Amino acid sequence: MRTTFRQRQGDIGVKFPRSFSARSLSEIAWVVGGQAVIAIGTLVGVRLLTQFLSPTCYGLVSLALGVSTVAIATAFTPLIQAAMHFYPAMAATGSLSSLRDSIYRCLQRVGRLAVPISTIAAFGYFMSSHKSRLLGFVLMAIMVCEWFTSLNLAILNSARRQRRFALWVASLTWARPLVAIAAVGIIGESATAVLSAYLAASVAILVMFHSDLWSTAKLSPTNVPTGTEEIGTALDRKVWSYASSLIPLGLIGWIINLGDRYIIGGVLGLHFAGVYAAVYGLSSVPLTIIGGTIEQAVRPVYQHAVSTRDCARANVIFVQWLVAVAAACAGCIIVIYRWHNLLAELFLGPQYRRQAGLMPWIAAGYGIRCIAGVFERVCYAYGGTSRVLLIQCSAAAATIVATPTGIYFGGLKGAAAAVPIYFGVQLIVSALLSHKFIQNAGGVRR
Repeated sequence: MRTTFRQRQGDIGVKFPRSFSARSLSEIAWVVGGQAVIAIGTLVGVRLLTQFLSPTCYGLVSLALGVSTVAIATAFTPLIQAAMHFYPAMAATGSLSSLRDSIYRCLQRVGRLAVPISTIAAFGYFMSSHKSRLLGFVLMAIMVCEWFTSLNLAILNSARRQRRFALWVASLTWARPLVAIAAVGIIGESATAVLSAYLAASVAILVMFHSDLWSTAKLSPTNVPTGTEEIGTALDRKVWSYASSLIPLGLIGWIINLGDRYIIGGVLGLHFAGVYAAVYGLSSVPLTIIGGTIEQAVRPVYQHAVSTRDCARANVIFVQWLVAVAAACAGCIIVIYRWHNLLAELFLGPQYRRQAGLMPWIAAGYGIRCIAGVFERVCYAYGGTSRVLLIQCSAAAATIVATPTGIYFGGLKGAAAAVPIYFGVQLIVSALLSHKFIQNAGGVRR
């Protein structure tokens, strides 16, 4: 008797969701198409900004956005990760409104401490270093806008609404540099003009794309479960427990990903920080987009398999995810190594091209980082956030040692050469700490 494809799936212990084929093909098409537009927009943005901004101005913009990044990652990103983690289970029970309320209650809890600290830190930094009170105001507004944008994008990705996700991010990627260049042309070159343009573009696109992403989760009065308050309190505890161990990751991630340009700015000056930031962005963006594209397509499906305890399927997805990221990153690194001078000629302004030799080092580091990120997402999926913290701490410790040493002995080249070293440490530790989840899942069969 002939066996069907679905029967053969059952024989090998792999089960696909009913909607996997048709829906996933559409999702993948939007993910790939969207990321292609985002990649082109990012490269065009780097080219425009480095063409019209001096390295000193570009360096100040980069350092300012770094301050915003660390504040958002410390105060808000842990809650966004919690929303993505709990989304599949809450969606399955029609309780997304409870998750929404819990996220906002936890946000209020974080905000009582995070907002005053962020405000004092931002204004203190820019008033003492750059004598710009307005830059501090603009930066605080960017932080608020970025948080709402990030939460919306996280929920869109969890809900596998990839079309809206792709259009939103692509619009943001193209609008920011174009509006920034227009602002510089009208107002003149300054970090405040560039960041104000970024803010205006971000707010306009947030208003354009924002919608009630939790609308499908609203419960009818006859459907509201008894003991809602108790359920909400229990969910708050779960969300806070998951997110709280990730709070230090904001500062740690800043040290790993952005700390080197602050050291360069302090030791060598804003001009060199700007040159390094531009070369770093051009080298890392293709790898980041590759890793992000594959993650955007795969992570919701992987999280669903883990949440439903379909561990055999989760491990199959993990292996495919890892192989796809490793192969794609290896190809990208080879391209950058072979043609880095041509890429710098095409996508960097004249004042930035002399440091094209840094690109292969940075690309190699980010390829390693993308692979480490797959192992890290395993820990996120299984709720092992304390292990994620250990992974990030190990990479930060390696960064603290390798980056200043590299800058001291080799200047910009030494900073770039340190990138694959500390991301290599991250890969080793993430593989070791995620092994327990992968091994335990491999022993479970449904």
